[in-house]
Amino acid sequence: MLRKNVVKMIAACLLFMLFFQFLTAIFMPKWTSYHSDQMQTRIQAFYQQEKNSHDVIYLGSSYAYCGISPLTIWEEQGITGYVFAGTGQKAWMSAYYLEEALKYQAPKVVVFEIGALFDEHEASEENNRKSIDYMRWSPVKLKAVRMVCENTGESEKEYLFPLLRYHSRWRELDQKDFHLGWDSDYFLMGNLAWRAVRPAPEKKIDREEAENLSSPEIGPKCREAVLRMKKLCGEKGIQFQMVRVPSLDWSLEKAEAVRHFAEENDIPYLDMNLCREETGVDWREDTPDRGEHLNVSGCRKASSFLGEYLKENYVFETKLSDRNRKYWNESAAKFKKLSEDFARSGGPQAMRDHYPKIYIQGGRYVI
Repeated sequence: MLRKNVVKMIAACLLFMLFFQFLTAIFMPKWTSYHSDQMQTRIQAFYQQEKNSHDVIYLGSSYAYCGISPLTIWEEQGITGYVFAGTGQKAWMSAYYLEEALKYQAPKVVVFEIGALFDEHEASEENNRKSIDYMRWSPVKLKAVRMVCENTGESEKEYLFPLLRYHSRWRELDQKDFHLGWDSDYFLMGNLAWRAVRPAPEKKIDREEAENLSSPEIGPKCREAVLRMKKLCGEKGIQFQMVRVPSLDWSLEKAEAVRHFAEENDIPYLDMNLCREETGVDWREDTPDRGEHLNVSGCRKASSFLGEYLKENYVFETKLSDRNRKYWNESAAKFKKLSEDFARSGGPQAMRDHYPKIYIQGGRYVI
């Protein structure tokens, strides 16, 4: 009799857990579309990658996933890679992403895009949730949650059990919320491929010096996060490289501060903003948001330059199965066509300002 009762209790607990997980999957916001930075899609696609198939892991914020195309680098240099980066992601979250990535991949090089290196403020709840919600359960995810909640005062329980935070979305659920599988059509290896043109103002393009001439400093949280990434790479025999993709949201003062930091800590550093002619980026055509990020055509140019740099400075021994190599070649061809079609069209004026997005407001989730 006792055994039957125990079995019933265990069965009931398992059913409750499965039901709870099912409801969580429905109620969690779906960051799958092009209009929501495809965060869910890009995270879930990372976990589907062939194990130990990537030569390079690229980390960082939106500058990384808008400005680096692993498919262009593969097409031109034969180097595989994945952009494992998040919207508004801070350096300390990138450090946890590195820990997570190295559970599945053994890259030769880790590239950290440093666009957020001077930002010591914690990310918004929306961006932290984009980074965390679709990570797999693991000690790394638990550490990331604890760190965020220590910095913000938010609830650990609501990060670990998202249904507690999202249950009020029931009025906003639509058909896409019941599509629980990952987007298997995604092929961009962590890249967003932003297909819009919004030229930067001429005075912003032509200026030679930063508008704010104060001396910027890399704060202690960001310094610690970068050195933690470097240490982790060193322990695993991985080269660690800092990169700044082209962006007008930068300055000579910031570039110099990073150069000093890199020299002090023996970290290779490439600032593509100092190689304007070599990259060929045109801020009248290659930006979707007046010069902060790169669109698909600018991304292809910057990635070509970065691929050449990686090929010249590191030795790679790419190992792909025949099936995966075919997939990479087909994906690279699709991305090349996508970028060429975009260039021929003159760049559709799909202003990001008008993109719909689910965001957090007063405890409710609003579209």
